[in-house]
Amino acid sequence: MNSRMTLLRPLRVGALKLSSPSSTPVIMRVSRTQPLQSQTRSYSSGQKSATGDFYKTFSRPVLKATLLSIFTYQLIYWAWVKLEQDETIVDKQAEVERLEKQVRVLHEAQVAAEKKPTEITTTGGPSQAEGKKTKSWYQFW
Repeated sequence: MNSRMTLLRPLRVGALKLSSPSSTPVIMRVSRTQPLQSQTRSYSSGQKSATGDFYKTFSRPVLKATLLSIFTYQLIYWAWVKLEQDETIVDKQAEVERLEKQVRVLHEAQVAAEKKPTEITTTGGPSQAEGKKTKSWYQFW
């Protein structure tokens, strides 16, 4: 019972020795009689495992190499996507220019046709026989 009470009590300083008046006190003795036992447990029979030694030795280099490879992959992937995007933009601009040119040519043809309307007689009915009504080729109604 006495040893249990000793473990539960706080540590007491037995003696203090001052080497000089301005120095700090040095603890020389502690009142506990039994030393504290280590709280670690050993699950193996004293042999170190090869796997544990491998990870202890090579975990940081493997981690560094893995992170560097992931970073390199992401950088190359970003560059590839950027180049693909630039190529797509150039292709789309070329297609827009081609379509604008086609629209411009068709619009010029329409303007030229409006300046010189071609008279076409309508088919069927009494107007054709009489020759009174004529329509341009672009008028459907």
